[in-house]
Amino acid sequence: MVFIVFISSVESIFLNGTGKRVVNTLPPALFMGVFGEFLYWVDADGNVVRADKFTGGDTVVLATLNYLPTRLQVFAKERQNCKLLSVI
Repeated sequence: MVFIVFISSVESIFLNGTGKRVVNTLPPALFMGVFGEFLYWVDADGNVVRADKFTGGDTVVLATLNYLPTRLQVFAKERQNCKLLSVI
């Protein structure tokens, strides 16, 4: 499955071109990451947001930054032996 960020939405589609759907509508996302069952993104207001990657539901603002980061990277036990969301 591939996730695509447009101006005001995140959409998903299977690699064979079928199953295109809108996962979530959102303010313009600057950065997006996918890990486990969730999508993570940073919006233009500096909010770090998480939502279910299949339904778009359970949207939670994890943090509000007073600066705009240059990237979004998810660190997790499965990858780095820790659970931390890093915004640089």
